Amino acid sequence: MTNFSKWLSKKIKNKKKFTSRSSWTMRDLNRWCHGKNVPNLYKISSLLEDIAVFSKQQYSSVLEEAFRELQKDYKQKNETKTN
Repeated sequence: MTNFSKWLSKKIKNKKKFTSRSSWTMRDLNRWCHGKNVPNLYKISSLLEDIAVFSKQQYSSVLEEAFRELQKDYKQKNETKTN
């Protein structure tokens, strides 16, 4: 599991409730929360907006948290490539 997927799972908590309030499918959320893949740029921005509304946080703070987790994943990926 990646840092981003752990963060996403923590933010969403209840996937069923989240999908009922947004346009996301359970299939997509399960893939992303289990680290199968990362949403593309268009989808990730919409997803972060929905998370901000769902978690009642400012969009900028959600964006900052997500960016921090994606940076960790990127650094870990690059470290494994060089080793």
